[in-house]
Parts: sequence; structure tokens; C-alpha cells
Amino acid sequence: ALAAAAAQISLLAVVIAGIVRATLVFGFNVYDVGKRLNLPVRDLARFLAAPYLSTFAMAGVVAVVRSQMGGQLNAASSILILAAVGAAVYGASLWLGERFGVWPAEAGLFRGLSALRRASAGEGAA
Repeated sequence: ALAAAAAQISLLAVVIAGIVRATLVFGFNVYDVGKRLNLPVRDLARFLAAPYLSTFAMAGVVAVVRSQMGGQLNAASSILILAAVGAAVYGASLWLGERFGVWPAEAGLFRGLSALRRASAGEGAA
């Protein structure tokens, strides 16, 4: 219903309605999953913050870069640049959050990959 109402305004309003809906659903899901698994909602929210906040950081930086690019490049070049910027910001924000203890290490991709790499190197050396 929110998206249908937003569709009467503009495409941007539909996107904003989707973000609002996703945020509300996220909050409810964190509460519900925490309750059903007997996990403190605070701990679960902290664990899930890594991808959620990284996504917001990525979207914000991509929006700024896109506004600065204007219409100077063709569509394919713009998509490639924005995708690369988005991927870099997402990865960097995950790493920084893990590095500075914003979220638990278990939520971080890089610590898991580092452990896997160390385990693989140990097996290869044996």
C-alpha cells in the first residue's frame, strides 16, 4: 500500500517507500528472531548491523558520486564506475567496522576469510 501511494508521486517516492518498508520489516525481524531464538535483541541487532550499515554507506557514496558525474558518461560507463565504487565502499565499511570494533568480529567477512586462508596455508605446508 505504501508503494502504491508513492507511485502516484514519482519513482523516487517508490524507492523511498521501499526503504522505509525495509527498515520497518528489519526492526520487526530482529525483534521476532531474537525472541524466538532467546537471543538478546541488542546482540542480534549489533551482529546484523554490519551489512545493514555498510549498505547505507554504499548507497550514500554511490548517490554522491552519481550526482557529481552528471550526464558526462554513457550509461554503461556510469554503471561500471558506480558498481566499482559501491563494491569498494561496502567492503571498506565492513572492514573498518570490524577493525574498529563497531560490530562483532564474527559479523566480519574479512576475519572469516583470513582464518580460512590461514587454515588453507597450514594444510598446504603439511
